[in-house]
Amino acid sequence: MLSHFFNFCIERNYYFGNNPCKKKKLAETQRYIRLSIEQINEINEKAEGHLKTAIYLILFAGLRPCEILGLKWHHIDFVNKMIYLPSNITKTKRARDVDILCILIDYLVSHEKVFNC
Repeated sequence: MLSHFFNFCIERNYYFGNNPCKKKKLAETQRYIRLSIEQINEINEKAEGHLKTAIYLILFAGLRPCEILGLKWHHIDFVNKMIYLPSNITKTKRARDVDILCILIDYLVSHEKVFNC
């Protein structure tokens, strides 16, 4: 997913480096690709609006595109720092809980009026 995202950004001139995820296969136990601080900062500076929200949900919560598209405001528990994904929006069709980082919580809270409509 992240590789497709980088290709999208490169094609639209949002990101000017090479795709750091290109042709990388994840081992079965490995579910992450390391990005440099510079790469994350560049993505953060270039992305805006809902695209930025999707990026934050991918980077800081590990959500899949179908999960992002089906996510509702009431699925987010800010007190317990969790996102509760119902079975109808997950790939496996099983509900799951995702821990979220403070940076994502802060971003979502600061944009609540935009996304909670």
